[in-house]
Amino acid sequence: MILIRIKRLVASLIDFMVISFVILIPAHLITGLNYNIRIEFLELNPIQNSTNISLLMWIIFFTLIIFKDVFFYQSLGKKVMKIAIYKKDAILKNSLIIIFRNLLSAIFISFYPITIIFFGKSIGDIVFRTHVKNIEIENPKIV
Repeated sequence: MILIRIKRLVASLIDFMVISFVILIPAHLITGLNYNIRIEFLELNPIQNSTNISLLMWIIFFTLIIFKDVFFYQSLGKKVMKIAIYKKDAILKNSLIIIFRNLLSAIFISFYPITIIFFGKSIGDIVFRTHVKNIEIENPKIV
C-alpha cells in the first residue's frame, strides 16, 4: 500500500519534470531571443511579449498535464514506475474519463501529494472511481 503511493508520487514527479523541461527550454529560448530580436507576429513591446509567451507556456503545460495519460494510457512516469490507471480490475482506456480525471487533479494540484499520501488516491480518482496500481504482467484486462 505504501509502495504504490511512493510509486505514484515518483511517477508524478517524473511527469512534472519532463513536461517542465519540454516547456521551459523553448520558453527561455523564445523570451531570451525576444530581447535581442523583435518578434514580428506579436507586435508588442518585450515585456508584453514575455507575458504572452509565459501565458502560452502555462496553457501548454496544463494541456500536457491533462492529456499525459491519453496517448498510451500511461504517462512516462507511470510507464517507468510500472503502474497504470485501473477502473474496477481493468486498465482504463476511456480517454474522456482520463482527461476529466487529470483535469480535476490539475485543478487541485496543490492537494495532490496530500491526497496520495493520506488516501492513496487523487481527487480525480475519488470522483471517477479509478485507482492506480501495479501493472499485472500476465494478461492485463483492458476497459
